[in-house]
Parts: sequence; C-alpha cells; structure tokens
Amino acid sequence: MIPMTLGEHLRKVRIQRKLSQPLMAKILKTDTETVLNWEKNRNNPTSKWSNKIIKFIGYFPFEWENQPLSKKVEYARMVSGQTQKEMGKEIGVDESTLYKILNGKSSPKEK
Repeated sequence: MIPMTLGEHLRKVRIQRKLSQPLMAKILKTDTETVLNWEKNRNNPTSKWSNKIIKFIGYFPFEWENQPLSKKVEYARMVSGQTQKEMGKEIGVDESTLYKILNGKSSPKEK
C-alpha cells in the first residue's frame, strides 16, 4: 500500500524504524491512542502535530507542485506548525480571510 495520508506515512516510518506505537507516542510527546488514530485515519493531526510528524519522518510526504493555492497554504501550515491565526498574521490577512483561502472560497487580491 502506498501511504497517502500523514498518518499512513507516520505508520510506515514507525514500522521501518521498528518502533512501537507507545514509543512513538513518547517521542512525539502525545498518547498512544492519538498515534493509533492518526495511523488509522480516524482523525488528522493539527498543524502543530503535523509539523512534529514531518520533522520525525524526515520528509514532506505530499506533492507540492501543481496544487491549488488553498492546498499550498494548508501544506505551509503543516510545515510551519502555525495556527490559522498565526499564519494569517504573518501573511497579513485576518483569520477569516485565511479560512476562506484554505477552503477555496477566496484568493488573495494584489494591491
């Protein structure tokens, strides 16, 4: 099976490194159930956790090029670990505008 989600990539790398889920949870400073839920795609890690997972696995697991702006912004949040509010402040838009960009309902306008 080719990993598609961040949780699946985490599971693949965890198994390659011969780590148990409890040890993986300890490394990431979370609980075993959370790691299990990510690996089983029961829920997705927040940007804070995505950042930690990407650092642990050692690569960015998604195709970046040829993606719409909304996906690129989502990926940037994953890599940076920023909340919507933090990223909005950094790029000069409010949180609700960033939410619209992330959901493909708006795109930035040039000044």
